[in-house]
Amino acid sequence: MISRDGSIRWIEGREKIVEYDEQGRPSRMVGTIIDINERKQAELRLQRSEEEFRLTFEEASDAIFWADATTGILINCNGAAEKMLEIPREVIIGKHQTWLHPPEMAEHFAALFRESVAINKPVANVEAIVISKSGKRIPVHIKHAVTNVGGRDIIHGVFRDISELKHAEEEKLALERQFHQAQKLESLGVMAGGIAHDFNNLLQSILSNMELASMRLAPDSVPQKYLANAMISGRHASHLTNLMLTYVGKGFIAKNKLNLNELIMENIEMLKTAALAAVSIKLHLVAEQPIILADEAQILQVVMNLLTNAAESIEEQPGIIKLTTRIQNCDRTFLAASLLNEKPEPGNYLVFEVCDNGCGMSKETISRLFDPFFTTKFAGRGLGMSAVLGIIRAHHGALFVDSEIGKGTTFKVLFPMPESVQSGTVQEPIQPVPEKNAFTENQLTGAVLVVDDDKSVLKACARMVKLCGFTVITAHDGIDAVAKFRKHAEEIVAVLMDLTMPNMDGITAMSEIYGIRPDMKVILASGFNEVEVSERIASQPPSGFIRKPFSFKELEEKFRSVMPGDLPCR
Repeated sequence: MISRDGSIRWIEGREKIVEYDEQGRPSRMVGTIIDINERKQAELRLQRSEEEFRLTFEEASDAIFWADATTGILINCNGAAEKMLEIPREVIIGKHQTWLHPPEMAEHFAALFRESVAINKPVANVEAIVISKSGKRIPVHIKHAVTNVGGRDIIHGVFRDISELKHAEEEKLALERQFHQAQKLESLGVMAGGIAHDFNNLLQSILSNMELASMRLAPDSVPQKYLANAMISGRHASHLTNLMLTYVGKGFIAKNKLNLNELIMENIEMLKTAALAAVSIKLHLVAEQPIILADEAQILQVVMNLLTNAAESIEEQPGIIKLTTRIQNCDRTFLAASLLNEKPEPGNYLVFEVCDNGCGMSKETISRLFDPFFTTKFAGRGLGMSAVLGIIRAHHGALFVDSEIGKGTTFKVLFPMPESVQSGTVQEPIQPVPEKNAFTENQLTGAVLVVDDDKSVLKACARMVKLCGFTVITAHDGIDAVAKFRKHAEEIVAVLMDLTMPNMDGITAMSEIYGIRPDMKVILASGFNEVEVSERIASQPPSGFIRKPFSFKELEEKFRSVMPGDLPCR
């Protein structure tokens, strides 16, 4: 009804017949009107409250579960809970609350549930895992509290899916690990490169002086034999420095067409010597011809080092090592998981896989596996796996390692397959055949500027240059070299210069010399590979490059290859 003030009030009317006429029909009625406005308002408030609760409960983005506080039995859940578990609520209701979690975690969450009931206080940000119907493990944050509904204590749990948050945290951690790994590799690379450079200088001085001494001895003399053995050891030492340079991608590399299957088959007997008799090697080689552009000696080194690592992991137990090749098209996402910081471009790759059933490796061991000088072997040098990493980097490849303690290890190496190689259009480089003439048969002459910051190397190289027939002018760094060249520019016919020097390096000094005489023949000497040196030169390149440590014969041949044929001879 509408009251006098215009407001609407709820009433309830009741009627009662009190008199009838002679025909038995009702003739008088008594009615009562009861004001039920407050009760009706209360009912409407309750109805509105229930609707609001229903909307809040059902439309919540977080999964909500109700469980009986005494028994732990689930008595209700919302639509978000159904969606999370991929199960209708009819199936969920009636299960114990521990059913939501993985079996191995059930007791832990049962205890947590009992603790929440006992303290009767809200608990927030409990991290847990729930299992969906499809078996998906969903990380969640749980906020739960004990409440009373209709005289019954229940646990009200709000489960927030934190999968995206976890993924973001994992990506952040991965980036941090990658950054720290890059810093570590850069530091190790600087160290390895520095050691190799200094060691190459020492070897250049040692080997040059031994070679010069050898030239003054009779071929059949006893000291000659001792010197020959010492020079062989020196060359082996040079190989070790190249391993360190290979680690930082600066070692010597000569790429040609290479069939990896053929390389493995040709060297299988030698490869078998790396394994114990109880270890069998099984080959699973792709039927197609896996041609890549690569340095054969270095790729064989990769195969040998990985095979040796696998064989030693098997220790004394009988084991199996599988060598597999296959061709695989790799996308950017797949290649992003490579252990190398430099991620190659998507495309077709030759996959070389070495799988063993040995002792496996821990995550800590894997994280240090490719560090120079790191080894778990009593007698290991710790350079083999470092060289593997450097060789793969130099070939713009990718590397993956999968290992578990007690379950073996799988190394997966990817080498890019350029389209020109895949189509078979790559031609072998044609090496020019030097013509024999009067010039090559005679001794060289003229003045040569020899530049090196290491005094012992400078002296040894100066003696070797003199033996070629030249007169020698020496300089101890780039600044000194430019000054000496300005003074003797007309008489100097060639420059032999070290690449890495203080004050002014070889590239800068070479540029200054070309500014004085663009036709000058400049030979750069370095322990680094020629490709790496070339990438650092922005202007006129050197006439030649010689890699330290070099021999007298190599030096003489280099001079003859860069000098003009009409050079005066003696």
